[in-house]
Amino acid sequence: MPSLSNAERQRLYRRRRDADPNRRVEYLAKKKVKYNNDIQARKKLKVGDMTPQQQRKQRRQWRSRQQASRQKQKTQISVVDENEVTRTTQDSTPSTCRSNRGRKLVSRNRSALYKENV
Repeated sequence: MPSLSNAERQRLYRRRRDADPNRRVEYLAKKKVKYNNDIQARKKLKVGDMTPQQQRKQRRQWRSRQQASRQKQKTQISVVDENEVTRTTQDSTPSTCRSNRGRKLVSRNRSALYKENV
């Protein structure tokens, strides 16, 4: 049997830990206690306790992570059938394609979207 990589070992350990409900509850309780201790020891800060600069940095990180998560979710969900894609490209006429292209149109659409969202 080939030896497991560290990532595989960790994955198996976590699966076993989470499979047992009692063991999972203990793990979560231990994690919560550690978090509260870190807050008291000022190792971790709540957003309200951070400086404005730290808050901006933290929120920027949250936004980028959330954006990546949404993008990943969107790519997993939207598995497009290749037949549909070829069918839609065959159905479109050249005049329609031409009217959807161009920098002028792109900037017009962007400004319209901006005005709607402001």
